[in-house]
Amino acid sequence: LGAFFALGVSVLGLAYARRQEARVEMLFEGFRHLLPSLIAYVIISVLALFGFILLVVPGVILSLGLSMTFFIMADDRSISAVDAVKKSWEMMNGYKMKLFKIQLRMIGLGLLCILTLGIGFFFLLPYYYTLMALFYDDVRLEALQAEVG
Repeated sequence: LGAFFALGVSVLGLAYARRQEARVEMLFEGFRHLLPSLIAYVIISVLALFGFILLVVPGVILSLGLSMTFFIMADDRSISAVDAVKKSWEMMNGYKMKLFKIQLRMIGLGLLCILTLGIGFFFLLPYYYTLMALFYDDVRLEALQAEVG
């Protein structure tokens, strides 16, 4: 189910970050695109697992580099899963450390949510996916400006 909801929360996060209409039905967008969502999820999982087997650091680097895959798929529904993975890796060139710092902050906030017996996650998860969507938009815009200029 994670494969299908990963695309759905990306679609919802992008809609909210771009101040568009955000509906609960958007969470189920991954079920409309079953095969691409599943392929992307399997590719990311296998590569990250391979990286973590080698050592922890390569796994983290691979995970950070592939983290924008579902946002790319949410932005362009016609792109294939393999192309989205490649585009994510290329897009994150030079931005992995910035995302790593954001992820560290989210871990701290997640620990605080545990202190609230999990209630805080109802607020943290929408914040997290909106933050990731905004990060994606910033990186995508900078990549487009680099191509043009």
